[in-house]
Amino acid sequence: MSSISVRLDGEVDELLARLKQMSGIDKAGVMNAIAEGLRTSTVERFSSEKSPEGSKWKPSIRATRQGGKTLTKSVGLKNSIKAQADGTGAAVGTNLVYAATHQFGDERTIRAKKGRYLRFQIGDRWVSIPSVRVNIPSRPFLGISKEDEEVLFGKLSAPTFFTLNAPVFQMVWINIQNFCICLRSLFKVSIV
Repeated sequence: MSSISVRLDGEVDELLARLKQMSGIDKAGVMNAIAEGLRTSTVERFSSEKSPEGSKWKPSIRATRQGGKTLTKSVGLKNSIKAQADGTGAAVGTNLVYAATHQFGDERTIRAKKGRYLRFQIGDRWVSIPSVRVNIPSRPFLGISKEDEEVLFGKLSAPTFFTLNAPVFQMVWINIQNFCICLRSLFKVSIV
C-alpha cells in the first residue's frame, strides 16, 4: 500500500545538528509545533481551496454542478491528514492512495470493467464508449506556504520552548529563524 507524505530532504542533518547544539530547546516540542502547525494549515486549505503557493484549485466537475467545495464531498481526504513528530523531525501527510492523484494531478484512460462499453450521461444524453481519457488537474494541499512560515516563527518564539536568558534567547531565535527559512527550501512532497 502506498501513501503520500511530506519529508524534509537535503541538509536536514546539518540543521538538526545545529538544533541539537542549542541546549535550552525542547526539540520534540519544536518539531511537534511545526508538524501540528503544518497539519492545521493543510486541513484549512480544503476550506480555502488554495495550494500552499496561494493559487486557487480548479473546481471539480461535481462542485461546479452540485455546489459545494472541491475535494470535500466525503471529507475523507481532509480528515486523513495526520502529523507525526519527535525530537529528530516532523512529517505531515496522508496514507490514502488517491491523495497523490489530487496532489500531483493525473491523466489516465478509464476502460469498461464489465461489458464492452462505459455508459454515462452527458447533459441529457446517454453515451456508450469503450474507454475515456480523463485529465485530473493537480490540486496541491501539502506544502509550506508563506503564512505557514509566519505562524511557525510565532510558535517557535513561544516561551515554552526556551529556558534561556535574553542574550542567549536572541542568538537561539536567530538560529531558529534560519532553520525555518531553510525548511521551506527543503520541503519535498514524495510518495512513500
